[in-house]
Amino acid sequence: MLLKKRSRVSKKVFCYSQVKSRIEAKPESTEQIDRGRQSEPLDADSGAYSLKEDENASNSAKGSSNSAKESSYSIRRGQDTRKCVFEAIEELGGIGRFVKKNDKVLVKVNICGGVPDKKGTFTSIEVADALADLILSAEGEPIFSDADMIWVKFWPAARDEGYVDWAEKKGVKLVNLSETEIVNFDFGPDSALGIEKVSKELIEADVIISVPAMKTHLLTGVTLAMKNMYGTFPDIDKAKFHKMGIEETILAVNSAFTPNLVIIDGSVGGEAVEPLSATPVNFQTIIASNDVVMADSVASRLMGYDPMEIVHIKMAQETGLGSASSDSIVEIRTHLPPEETDSKFGDKDSKWGEKDGNWDCPDPKIKDFYEWAVELILMFPGWATIFNLGADFLFY
Repeated sequence: MLLKKRSRVSKKVFCYSQVKSRIEAKPESTEQIDRGRQSEPLDADSGAYSLKEDENASNSAKGSSNSAKESSYSIRRGQDTRKCVFEAIEELGGIGRFVKKNDKVLVKVNICGGVPDKKGTFTSIEVADALADLILSAEGEPIFSDADMIWVKFWPAARDEGYVDWAEKKGVKLVNLSETEIVNFDFGPDSALGIEKVSKELIEADVIISVPAMKTHLLTGVTLAMKNMYGTFPDIDKAKFHKMGIEETILAVNSAFTPNLVIIDGSVGGEAVEPLSATPVNFQTIIASNDVVMADSVASRLMGYDPMEIVHIKMAQETGLGSASSDSIVEIRTHLPPEETDSKFGDKDSKWGEKDGNWDCPDPKIKDFYEWAVELILMFPGWATIFNLGADFLFY
């Protein structure tokens, strides 16, 4: 098996200018937007491949949909997760803003970072299914993916979570990035990574979409769209990334392979110490954005964090990767539905939105201590192996 994996590692070294999703990430034409928005309405129940036109979508989005460079986000809430995904993307300008005909669309879902019998620890099939229909409606080729970890292997996890059966019935590709052709990528002299192995699928994708489950995290505070991209590394040796600096690694992979679109699955989230100790949160929220930093910032605020408390978000803001500043993100509560009493959102006496800003989040100081402790022990010989054996359960 080791020899087989080594045979897939190319000696070629790729760089930023060769990442297709970066080359393609330019302001889209009106024709491209319209192609994704002006067909017949998409039936949320039937899954028919078409999109709903909404002339007011670009006006109601948090930013203009006429420029790929201007950050915007959308929040949709409700019991119908599929409908929320459709509406959130439509508010950004429609799937045609992001996917063109024949585009190879790499969708990074959270499979290996979850526990099959715990909702909220992995990306839900409902969100994946809705996104697949939207991509197919734009005549793109969706490829749903994740990568092995030392304990959690892709295929068993994908099977237990329902992804294998779903992909076969849907007729879409499901890919273990650890089994694809592996190449070297130059993250640059100022990066914590230098030259590191990545899947060639990341380089060849025309569009990259990050679709994480909405969760808190012991070491990084949150695990959202940015950290979801950390999961694309095909190497199961995660200890080395903690030695390099986990926050710096998250920044580096997102700087190189910046998602063109983000869908954060908060239909059911996970709070407290995830994943094994995660407590499901029936949050019924979908967040969409063309800016990975903004998406994570919005989700962090809804959890109860100041985004500037999350190190990789703060670093991303400071380096210009995306927008996390309070000036660029309008008050989130003005875009949320008013609180209402409705039994379909949980207990009949509870109010929708009562968890907003009130998730059980790891204390930033405790988080920073654990991160410091991990980096310290990894300096000693032999501890990397011990860390790898437990990291999948404790920290991913």
